Amino acid sequence: MNISFIGGGIMAEAIIKGILNSDVIASSKISIGEISDERRKYLENTYKIKSYADNLKAIENAEIIILSVKPQNFLEISKNISRNIPDSVTIISIIAGLSLDDIREAFDIKSIIRVMPNTPAQIGSGMSVWSSTNNVPKKINDFTKDILESLGEQLWVKDENYLNIATALSASGPAYVFLFISSLIDAGVYLGLQRDLSRKLVLQTVLGSCKMLIDSDDHPSDLVDRVASPGGTTIEGLLAFEQGGGRATIMETVIAAYQKSLELGKRN
Repeated sequence: MNISFIGGGIMAEAIIKGILNSDVIASSKISIGEISDERRKYLENTYKIKSYADNLKAIENAEIIILSVKPQNFLEISKNISRNIPDSVTIISIIAGLSLDDIREAFDIKSIIRVMPNTPAQIGSGMSVWSSTNNVPKKINDFTKDILESLGEQLWVKDENYLNIATALSASGPAYVFLFISSLIDAGVYLGLQRDLSRKLVLQTVLGSCKMLIDSDDHPSDLVDRVASPGGTTIEGLLAFEQGGGRATIMETVIAAYQKSLELGKRN
């Protein structure tokens, strides 16, 4: 199976790394179109793949083309390569906000897969949500599933709007989590801890809490109640969190990202 990437950014690299680490296909079957000379050299030397400045050369003999460019660059790239893509090719897009219909219209291709991964895919702990048209051959769907499982967890959904929600929740989610963790670390420093010590306490607390929740059938609120003793320090902190609009702010953050995902789709 020959795979060509259009765009050699962080997520493209994560997918390439996952494919090669899991022996899904050999590096000789992977090519990439990337405008940056420095980036092309890095990807070639690190992963032993073929890279080209010309996207048309990158997609020669491709059976799967993975679009991994910024939404604002999609139209220009589609105009450049669409006439050189045979009907037998499957297009996989990881572009935020870009619908299956957008891709079908731009390329006049029926076999299309849309994927929304996230950055923890770089370490094999990602969450990828995906959907596909009815025209995608079973072997390609199965192959895509294998690729995504090399990056972490994967979930196929029939309702494409779930990918817009996933864009706001699981794809953007790591940024929210990192910001929350950073705030906890800063709080520890403010109260007098050395930064490395505060970091250690926070990271292990978050890791242990996630593992505890994964291993439990309880609702997260039930686990909160177990920590918050009557009249204790935790319930005092939770009161301040609620008075500051903490929970509502988190929900509004995800909703705003979802609306942005829809907006990006309309622009294309």
